[in-house]
Amino acid sequence: MTTYTFTVNQQTLIQAAFRLIGQFNDDSPPPQTDLNNAAQALNMMIKYWMSKNYPLWCVTDLPFTVVQGQIQYLIGPTSPTVGLQAYRVLRIPMARIQYVNAGQPALEVPLIQLSRQEYDQLGQKGAQGTPNSYYYDPQLNNGVLSLYLAPNAQANIVTLTCQRPIADVLNSGDAFDFPIEWTNPLKWGLAEQLLPEYFVPENVATRVERNANRYLEDMLNWDQEETSTFFTPDRRGYANYRG
Repeated sequence: MTTYTFTVNQQTLIQAAFRLIGQFNDDSPPPQTDLNNAAQALNMMIKYWMSKNYPLWCVTDLPFTVVQGQIQYLIGPTSPTVGLQAYRVLRIPMARIQYVNAGQPALEVPLIQLSRQEYDQLGQKGAQGTPNSYYYDPQLNNGVLSLYLAPNAQANIVTLTCQRPIADVLNSGDAFDFPIEWTNPLKWGLAEQLLPEYFVPENVATRVERNANRYLEDMLNWDQEETSTFFTPDRRGYANYRG
């Protein structure tokens, strides 16, 4: 029978990582203390990996209705805005606004992403109009989204295309918030994280480090969109350029 449902949980992967470094086995399973320490190392590694790329399965849309005159919106667990009460997102590489003109179909247009410097240099941030750009500051608990201009209508909907965080793996039976293709990088990566805490022969440690780096690099290269990338000059601020 053909199946497509293979998966592993936290404890299974931890035990596999221990076997790679020659520690414990099915006849002599790891004590609970070692399992706990390995689970901590696993979650710390996953949090670090979130900074390495823009994982496709973590891309999500967060739509919310703007408030007239309100410039800043919290994104995170204590946000008061419906639609943004989720998690602190890591990045917002794209955003778009949908607004309605009387008697016309809804129009959706992209917003321009600004750096902190670009946003800080804008004048009259409280001026109302249809927002055309945004700046996002991740902060610690709630991220802060700043729009420019301040919305002049409450019916407008902004949709944020975000990179969400990867979920924690806290319990032994928890599944991973990763596609199954990432099982090998997770196993070898955890084995590499455990090397400094156990006596591992140098030749074994070298093999673990080499494979951990190779599997991670392979997946980072694979987990990319397949469309072409185009680069165009940013001509903002050069409207009067005559060169």
